[in-house]
Amino acid sequence: MRRIVLISSLAILVILLVYLIINVLKPPVPLKLELIDSNRNKGKVIDALFPEYYGRDPKPVILDDNTLKIYNGPDLKYIVNSIKLPGSVIDYYIKNAPNMLSFDNVIITLICKDDLNAKKVVSIVFTQKQMQISSFKEYEYVEFSTNMDKIINLSYSKESKKFYILCQSDSLDNICIYDSDGTIIKKQATQKMLLSFFYNNDFNTSTIGYDGKCLYFFRVDGKGFSEVEKHDVGMQGNLEDSLLNSVVDMYWVYDGALDHIGLYDGTYLHIFDMQKKTFVDKYNIGKVSRSLFYSLYSSNTGIYYVNKNENKFNMSDLKLTDLITPDLTLFQCFHGMNYIVGSFTNNKQNLHMLNDTTPNNGDTIDVFKFEDIPQKVEFIIHNRSFPFEIYFYTKNQVLKFSHDNTSKRDYQNALVRKIYIK
Repeated sequence: MRRIVLISSLAILVILLVYLIINVLKPPVPLKLELIDSNRNKGKVIDALFPEYYGRDPKPVILDDNTLKIYNGPDLKYIVNSIKLPGSVIDYYIKNAPNMLSFDNVIITLICKDDLNAKKVVSIVFTQKQMQISSFKEYEYVEFSTNMDKIINLSYSKESKKFYILCQSDSLDNICIYDSDGTIIKKQATQKMLLSFFYNNDFNTSTIGYDGKCLYFFRVDGKGFSEVEKHDVGMQGNLEDSLLNSVVDMYWVYDGALDHIGLYDGTYLHIFDMQKKTFVDKYNIGKVSRSLFYSLYSSNTGIYYVNKNENKFNMSDLKLTDLITPDLTLFQCFHGMNYIVGSFTNNKQNLHMLNDTTPNNGDTIDVFKFEDIPQKVEFIIHNRSFPFEIYFYTKNQVLKFSHDNTSKRDYQNALVRKIYIK
């Protein structure tokens, strides 16, 4: 009898061990990518134009030397428009909707430098009517000289029915505001300051600034550059090592949906609560290099995540350095609390998707692995149409991931980690 019990116990143990190996310890099966083109049209993909608000039907924008090209779809098969520029592009700013509630135009603004180092601002505007009738084949073009180096943002005025371009010098101590016709509205020297776009209806502002001591909210319009609010960080920062801007891909959230700002002062990451209008936390997470949605941060020590739970902000070390090196080659967000990160090492691009489950009553960051790519990924474009798709662009290739063709089981097999966050 004891022998039978022992054999039965061993059998159960073997079954459990086999189950553990097959279902728990087995290596992940990466999400598959479909190769669309192995020798795509040349040029660098920099962004996409969206004729619809929610990221549907993207029209990729490519810079090919001094030519800007707009494609009909993310497969890069058909060129809708090819626009010659007055020099090489040193900065650009693309806005699909500067103010979703009152402004429907799509605008591409660039600063170009010619062979004599003369700089010009180029503004290319597509109205809703032009997009609907000609699908980006018709546009309004304005070109004018400038001595500025970068574009901070675009602001729209319902009163004047014009948009305003805020530019800044590389020295960070001069700004210039142009209207949509190229007329200078305001040109002034400022204290040395980092500037970044941040649209917020509650503050009625379109720009934030940091001078090493305070966080500023500015309004940019036909009257100039106006300070609306000012908040002391509480300590002196190092402006040269600071980071204020953050990549936000969801154009409709610019109307005040973000609940916080993350300001890195060279040592600490400070969290500013938009509702309380005050700084509430600070964290030392190493030297921060990039930020997504003011939530995901890349530093020299790893990848960190800021989330809000029960009116309290929390910082989590995602501990992903064994999967992704801190020297990230890819760091983009899409569709809200989803992020794609990756590093290019040993001639191989690894790709991981990070999904925040907390908006759906979860408590984890789920990490999924894509297939590796033998070329460095330069850009990602997502298509929120049906089917939902993500396109990856290397120097020569176009690859596609289709959510609708991916089963729940596929996602489960590609899950490499569940990271519990507070």
